[in-house]
Parts: sequence; structure tokens; C-alpha cells
Amino acid sequence: MTDSMIVDDIRTFYDALAPEYDVMTDFPRRFAHERPFFHMLVEKFNLRTALDAGTGTGFHALLLAQLGLSVTAIDISLAMLKGVSQHAKAMKLKIETVETPFQTAYQVLNREFDFVLSM
Repeated sequence: MTDSMIVDDIRTFYDALAPEYDVMTDFPRRFAHERPFFHMLVEKFNLRTALDAGTGTGFHALLLAQLGLSVTAIDISLAMLKGVSQHAKAMKLKIETVETPFQTAYQVLNREFDFVLSM
């Protein structure tokens, strides 16, 4: 099996999972629970930019954008990234989305971030 076949299999898996992902990850409860911790990180380290790698439907990207960061969200799944865009639009947040696997993220983005997370 080639690397591109593996990437395609992973993409297919996450594309299929995308419609149920928000329910699985319990968005509403997590915002209330995790926001204080991420707020502390943003303030303590004076964070201004963030990369959410493997963003899924964007929970952490959205949370960081709410806290005022300029956020880029990457994922291998276009279906997941559509979820990010839908949430961002509904929440009136701006998040850059980029479809790319981890292996090519550095070349595709070609810039630095104050904060990189992959949850």
C-alpha cells in the first residue's frame, strides 16, 4: 500500500465520520469546560496566532478564534473542514481552513504560529 493510498483511506474514514463528529465530541459542554484553560494559555503566553492541526469540525479552532486569535485549521478531510466553515459562519468568526495531511502541512502553510495544537 502506498502513502497516497493510506492518505486516501484516512480521508475517506474522516469524511464519513464528519456528519456525526459534533455529537461525538459534545461541542456545547466542552466550550464551557475548556474555555478557561485556553483563555489562561492565550493570556499567559500572549498568543496571537494558532494552528489547529487535525481540526475535525473545528472545536479548538473556534474556541481560539473566540479568544481573539488568528486561527488556521487544517484537516485531511474536506467534509470536516466544511463543518469548521459552517460553525465559523454561524458564530461570526473568521478561520482559515486548509485541506492537507500533516505530512505536507509545513510546505503548504510555509509560516510560523504562536501556538500549534493537535487534539
